[in-house]
Amino acid sequence: MFDDLHFIYPEKPVFNGSFDGIPDDLGVEAESDYSNIVAVTEFNEYDSTVDEIKFFVINNNPNKGFWVSTIIQLERLENNEWVQLQFAEPPTSIDFMQWGFAFAKTSDGLVEHEWKLVTSYLAEDLIPGNYRIIVFTGGIDLYAIFKIM
Repeated sequence: MFDDLHFIYPEKPVFNGSFDGIPDDLGVEAESDYSNIVAVTEFNEYDSTVDEIKFFVINNNPNKGFWVSTIIQLERLENNEWVQLQFAEPPTSIDFMQWGFAFAKTSDGLVEHEWKLVTSYLAEDLIPGNYRIIVFTGGIDLYAIFKIM
């Protein structure tokens, strides 16, 4: 799942006009405008018995890599408020967060990082409702929204 990340850091990188330590041979530059980056699920709706939910973080600015956390969060909409769901394992907490530089390009030059949310890692079953996966990047938090039927 992290094959397309380069360099894992224990702290969130800070952008000061450039990032130190990104080798030239990755074929991408570091993104400075994270408003170009989106998170989307493979499908808009899933059955409550789904085993995994594939989602993507995509930079719509061609040839620009981006920093992304190795940790995600999942929330369910309950009474018009987003409630964080707990993972049983592996541990997923901001305390364990690490950062990687996404650089894998699609055929049209967009940089994309693919993830899978494995539902068996959750401490509770998915029930019908609206959900969002929170992805932390070097610039903004992204939300991949989907529905469980």
